[in-house]
Amino acid sequence: MQYLYLTATGPVAIELDERYIALLDAFDDAEDNSNRKHSRRHPISLEHASYEGAWFEDKADPIGDAETAIDAERAMTTLTELQQTCFAEVCMNDRTQRNVAAELGKSKYAVTQAIEGARKKLKKVF
Repeated sequence: MQYLYLTATGPVAIELDERYIALLDAFDDAEDNSNRKHSRRHPISLEHASYEGAWFEDKADPIGDAETAIDAERAMTTLTELQQTCFAEVCMNDRTQRNVAAELGKSKYAVTQAIEGARKKLKKVF
């Protein structure tokens, strides 16, 4: 059976077994769902915008980035030690709340509450 594979240079038809086609179709569906979720949360992307036929992107602002980093450091000092640890591990280091709770010897609920408290405080600062 043939599968139409889309490349940067155009579509390519390849011959595959039916079970692989079903698997590739499932991957395509998962990617479409992910893209749909992303575009719902972020409807406009400057990385993919064009202006008068020319591609452009937002250039980095080192001074603004440095100011934001300083503001973030100041904001983090307003948090308790538990809030700082939980927020940093879960939100910045992509760890699960359950793993952080086990490492700290706290309940998952305590970690969740610490993160919610941190978010509320940080929202007030920013």
